[in-house]
Amino acid sequence: MLFPNKITQTRHFIAIQNSDNSIYWEPGALNLTQEREEKIKDTLMALESNVAVKRRLRSFYQDLVNNPHFPAAERGAAKYHVKEFVSKLDEYIYDINLQITRARLAAQLAKERKEMVSDRRLQLQSFVLD
Repeated sequence: MLFPNKITQTRHFIAIQNSDNSIYWEPGALNLTQEREEKIKDTLMALESNVAVKRRLRSFYQDLVNNPHFPAAERGAAKYHVKEFVSKLDEYIYDINLQITRARLAAQLAKERKEMVSDRRLQLQSFVLD
């Protein structure tokens, strides 16, 4: 560990690869990983909010054409168009739910990486202190 095989430096972190191919990260990696995890969580909140809004829209328009006060002469055409609109909303909801699943996986990966970097950092600190 005293003589690294390869040192890679970027703007945010330094990765050091030893001769046994083990890699450890400088503390900047922990901050970068935390930032990415927070961005992913913010994105998740926005996606989940979008799904909720689309579901409310779907419910509103379905309830609107089924309302007894809706003009009977226009109800048939309106129901057809609302059905098409609801179908599109359902497609959007499905697509957004796929993105939510992907974002949750990315958040889990970021959390695991953060823990890995943090554990490695603690190991290095104890190595230095010993």
